[in-house]
Amino acid sequence: MTGIDSTCSPEAAEFGTVTGKVVHGDKIGRNIGFPTATLDVSPTALPHGIYAGIATLHSGPRTGQRFLTAVSHGRRPTVGGQESRLECHFLDFSDDIYGCEVEIELVKFLRPDIHFDHLDDLVAAIRRDVDDIRQLFSMTR
Repeated sequence: MTGIDSTCSPEAAEFGTVTGKVVHGDKIGRNIGFPTATLDVSPTALPHGIYAGIATLHSGPRTGQRFLTAVSHGRRPTVGGQESRLECHFLDFSDDIYGCEVEIELVKFLRPDIHFDHLDDLVAAIRRDVDDIRQLFSMTR
């Protein structure tokens, strides 16, 4: 991980990049319509929350290709998660990339990692996150 200053607020940080291998997770994202790639990464000072990012595949059949991604770093409180994880939902992407090396450029902090009382509320928040990411990147073209 580069570019992390754990003393600054998420909104002010320049987050840098994180690289890891895609490993199997709990498949909750897939079951709610937002499959994620769980990255095997070392613990990090990155503040927990949801981020807009750009993913680059560094292995596998789509090596070198880049994708917009919604990145979740945290304990997944709505689904009872205990350990901190870094999970990425690639927008407009459905390939199997287990075992592939992925680099995530963290671009913008969107919101904190919070508990929702109902799974439907989490799904609605993820939809808003994805819309926000599309809007963010459409403005930068």
